[in-house]
Amino acid sequence: MQRQDSQSYNFPLEPWRISEGAFNAATNFLGETLFALGNGYIGLRGAHEEGWSGPNGTSLDGTYLNGFYETEPIHYPETAYGLAKNNQFMLNVPNGKSIDLWLDDERFDLLQGEVLRYERSTDLRAGIMSRSVEWISPKGRRISISSQRLVCFERKHLFAIRYVVKPLNFAGKLRLISALDGKVKNVEAGDDPRVGTSISGPALELIGAEQSDLCSAFVHRTRNSGFVLVSAIGNDIFHNGAVIAGAHRTSDRLEQQFEFEASEGQEVVLNKFGVYFTSRDYPEAELLARAKEELRQAATTGFDALCSEQKKFLDTFWQRTDVEVAGDDALQQGIRFNQFHLLQSVGRDGKTNIAAKGLTGEGYEGHYFWDTEIYIFPFFLYTNPYIARKLLEFRCSGLDGARRRARQLSHTKGALYPWRTIAGDECSSYFPASTAQYHINADIAYAVKLYTEVTGDDSFLLQSGAEMVLETARIWMGIGAYSERHGQQFCINEVTGPDEYTALVNNNYYTNAMAQMHLRFAANIVERLQKNHPEDF
Repeated sequence: MQRQDSQSYNFPLEPWRISEGAFNAATNFLGETLFALGNGYIGLRGAHEEGWSGPNGTSLDGTYLNGFYETEPIHYPETAYGLAKNNQFMLNVPNGKSIDLWLDDERFDLLQGEVLRYERSTDLRAGIMSRSVEWISPKGRRISISSQRLVCFERKHLFAIRYVVKPLNFAGKLRLISALDGKVKNVEAGDDPRVGTSISGPALELIGAEQSDLCSAFVHRTRNSGFVLVSAIGNDIFHNGAVIAGAHRTSDRLEQQFEFEASEGQEVVLNKFGVYFTSRDYPEAELLARAKEELRQAATTGFDALCSEQKKFLDTFWQRTDVEVAGDDALQQGIRFNQFHLLQSVGRDGKTNIAAKGLTGEGYEGHYFWDTEIYIFPFFLYTNPYIARKLLEFRCSGLDGARRRARQLSHTKGALYPWRTIAGDECSSYFPASTAQYHINADIAYAVKLYTEVTGDDSFLLQSGAEMVLETARIWMGIGAYSERHGQQFCINEVTGPDEYTALVNNNYYTNAMAQMHLRFAANIVERLQKNHPEDF
């Protein structure tokens, strides 16, 4: 059976894999999203290691870090009360997965020569994306190339690639170039915030670099938010003959080159490791040393052992999470694919959340929305509650920012969470959302309520959950009033509900129902704490 979407992207229906059996330039962009890998912190789009020289619109080779962002002022034709002042947006960071292959004077390129065999797949149980190609160069050299790629769930800052080359009808000079490419920038969204950001040009300023025959590192600083990023790669090559290794650098690209005489039928293996460390997690002075140590540990552990770690982690995940569907192969594959991508996208450190497009691309600028609490949180709560708690901890860390936002909108007490954010400040320049979607407060309270009901764990309430629920509940009394016209019923007017296209309405049903739930839950918390934890209350 085959599935075909509106862009004519076909793949077989397999219960534990998603795969493609042919290379198609026209659907390459979609393939880069479908084959994206992540671990909740690092996100690698599924671009080929060798890069892409096709037409515009056929590739977006991106690498993203959850919670690592730049800021820029929001420019309005004229200002108005309560509008967000600055945007935050996720950055496309240096590309560490780049590997080029040269067969003497010919570069391996899927657009040149002849592709005899091609398959790319992601194994949902192993957490590994694999690609296998058999190719004839324009001069008749026949070669097989296979690669495996993973972003480590157990090692937040690390990804790894195994790249295997085997000449099939020739012997001669081969060259592998493993690069760290700093010439990256974000997509310019124009008038559509769903696509990318409004910034033009690079947001990262190079402040240092370090290189040896086997390791390369860039040090960048964001121009406005002031964060420091260290990107680094390390390489191990396995070949039965002599290898000439050399380091090369341009202003924005660091390369390790390996040259050797290859024999017909003999495999050459390159293991590549990449890491990202930022000052959002560690002091700036520690970043480079931490990157080097992580690369050293990865090389010592080895690629095979990293694959075993990945499989063990996912064995536990699927044991808790898997949903078996009988009689519908497409639904079975689709559910597992979506569960896998949720895991790849969600922050598990209490400092990050889950962006609208996860870590697969730049849509909505990497912002976190209410979708987390209403649509995504329940999935993790019922399968991996420790992740659900980390999502709540992220919201708790933003409580002071929510208080500041409430004061900006003239609420004398309480807290109002941002509609769109990365680090806690409101980023939406769309007035009916950034100032009128008050249901975000109730959405977060709903997640806290669900967590306490499902887990029976009061420790989160005592730690910070109760404070968050009560502070956000106070806002409802500041935006509503008892209406004589409506028989002294409490009314909430001029708000935007889940339908953002029908904005600023009176007594939006969803908002009113969620406000009722929120206030009842807040009152219940007060009673529970007074009775069971009077000192904490």
